[in-house]
Amino acid sequence: MRAETGKSTSFRARVTLPQGATASAYRWTVTWGDGAADSGTLGSTEQVAASHTYAAAGQYT
Repeated sequence: MRAETGKSTSFRARVTLPQGATASAYRWTVTWGDGAADSGTLGSTEQVAASHTYAAAGQYT
C-alpha cells in the first residue's frame, strides 16, 4: 500500500466467516506502523474499513 503524507489512506477488506458464525463475535485491528491503530467489530456486512493520515513521510510496517 502506498500513502502520501497528509492525505487519507484507506483500507478495506471483506471477511468470510465460518458457516454459522456471528460477525459481531469477531474483532479486527489495523496497525498503521506509526503507532496508530484502528479496530472494531465486524458488522452484518462482514467488511473491515479503516482510514489513516500519515503525518510524516517514511516506510511504515
